Amino acid sequence: MYKIKSDFKRKRRIVLKENEFYDKTKIMKIAICDDNKESLQELEKDIRLFFQNKNQEISICTYHNGNHILHAIQQKEIEPDVLFLDIDMPDISGLETAKILRETQEDLILIFISSYEHYVFEALEYAPFRYIRKNYRKKELPLALRAVETAYQKTKKRYLFF
Repeated sequence: MYKIKSDFKRKRRIVLKENEFYDKTKIMKIAICDDNKESLQELEKDIRLFFQNKNQEISICTYHNGNHILHAIQQKEIEPDVLFLDIDMPDISGLETAKILRETQEDLILIFISSYEHYVFEALEYAPFRYIRKNYRKKELPLALRAVETAYQKTKKRYLFF
């Protein structure tokens, strides 16, 4: 039995034999938005460490406020698969940023990260994939990243069986 995977962006087809695995060459694009430079750097480092020995390439872009990431996405400078978004930021909050993003980015894997637990119920309005508390980042981030990895791979594997 053969599996056919079409890669429409590169206009090619990959034919796989039975029990052969699809090479996960697509790079997972991750964006992080946090006004706290230290938190942003720690989160980026932890994400890179998590994926270091995985069969998944990643690229990470960082932003310091919601307006910058909104502009980058609207101008198609980046098209993230995953967004880690702080909630409590000056100018425009992460919740306001999420509201705007959800109008056009329904498939975006959105993960709120915050020092404040009281935002969790308001955050649910924007269909987050996860809500990570900064004080529990070391415990909650690996769990979230494993779930992201699984969800991401499911969306990238589309086979046609004969």
